[in-house]
Amino acid sequence: EDPRYVAYNFLPLLQWENAPEAAWNKPTVEFRQHKGTLDSESVLAWIQVAVGIVRFCRDATAASFLDLVHVVKHETWEKLGDGRDEERERDNGPILAEKRHNGFNIFHLLERIGLSGPMRFYQKRGFYI
Repeated sequence: EDPRYVAYNFLPLLQWENAPEAAWNKPTVEFRQHKGTLDSESVLAWIQVAVGIVRFCRDATAASFLDLVHVVKHETWEKLGDGRDEERERDNGPILAEKRHNGFNIFHLLERIGLSGPMRFYQKRGFYI
């Protein structure tokens, strides 16, 4: 998959690591998960999420980071609705976020990393990012 067309693009960061002197090169991570919108509240909430994720990764203790990884490490696939989801679930196990398993979802994740404000915003609007 071309990294420029995925939810999170780490390619510029890797390119910068290999050639930091290049003028075009900037050490960035691109967040592309949110849908396009002109709604200022949605834009602000998404900025808070992106900054919050970076802040958590920067400031988390090793123990708290590993604790979170332990909770979400089994979330390795998504349902595509292409008729093969049952097969994928047999092969890969359940999707962590589904209520019938243990209900850990994006809202729990946001709260766990200190983003309760954006979590409440998305819950109130019925969004799943």
